[in-house]
Amino acid sequence: MSASQRSTLEYDLVVPLIDDVYLVATGHRHGPNRLLSSDLDLKYGLAEGWSEKYLGMTERCRLAEGDDIAPLAIDAVADALVRAGWSGRDIDLLVCGSTFVDQPVPPTSSRIASEINPDATSFDINACCAGFPYALTIATSMMGWDTSLQKVAVCMAENISPYIDHDDSESSIFFGDAAGTALLQRTPRSGAFQVVGAELTNDSSSPDFVKVPRGGHFSHDGPRSYKHVVRLSEVVGRRVLDLVGADGGDVRILVGHQSSTRLLADVADSLDIPVDRQWRNVSWAGNQSGAGSLTALSHGWQESGDELDDGDLVLVVSVGAGITAGAVLLRWNA
Repeated sequence: MSASQRSTLEYDLVVPLIDDVYLVATGHRHGPNRLLSSDLDLKYGLAEGWSEKYLGMTERCRLAEGDDIAPLAIDAVADALVRAGWSGRDIDLLVCGSTFVDQPVPPTSSRIASEINPDATSFDINACCAGFPYALTIATSMMGWDTSLQKVAVCMAENISPYIDHDDSESSIFFGDAAGTALLQRTPRSGAFQVVGAELTNDSSSPDFVKVPRGGHFSHDGPRSYKHVVRLSEVVGRRVLDLVGADGGDVRILVGHQSSTRLLADVADSLDIPVDRQWRNVSWAGNQSGAGSLTALSHGWQESGDELDDGDLVLVVSVGAGITAGAVLLRWNA
């Protein structure tokens, strides 16, 4: 097979039903500075109300110039630990998904682990905006073959502000900075989600239409990336639902990539999930890259989790640059 033939293929990884891995708690933190859409619309010469109309965003949360994401991520882990009733020393493995890192070396995971549990195995992955499904899939897979991994932290940490051109609306108007954490354990627990299955896929035929060049700023082909996000969200979403013989009508909650309310509505429509069955925070937190789906899951669970019934399915779907796409299916255990 030639390289040109190979580049047009989609590569898939399906993780089938997973025994005894439960998502027991989440935590989240956002940048402390809130930027109003009305101010950004004025700054960039956009029509009044443009951001709210086309993106569904009223504000964004960002770090201050020069601030790092690692302290925010440490706070997000601490938040989740309190909710789980764990200590940092309980964590055996810490997987951190991060695209917009504070610095290339050391890994963000090492900086988090230094404050939480320096002895925990820790490493970073980069799957862009699909980072949470990828990191969760890697963590649960490792738990499947290594029984010593009893309690695991999956983190997402995205410091996007240094990588955008703050004078260019096409580069900067979407984004917010955030960190989120999900804690996993091997044994069943009530009031937690069983990790039912996952689906990962890549279409690397056109990897450069969303990019941040060395020393440069975020840029993208918006219409093109939008179409790919909707298409691949449907692909991975339907495939992971097929694992349990379910379809969109069986999904109680959809958590998508927090890019815009319009995109979230189109993804829900492609999966035949009613648009009102979503947990989202894009309207006030902005596009948080790979952290968005995890922080939206965390916010939704903490604010509306008492509305879930035993056995309810929660579908997390996210697509990122590259193109990477992932979905995780969770079942509520009341």
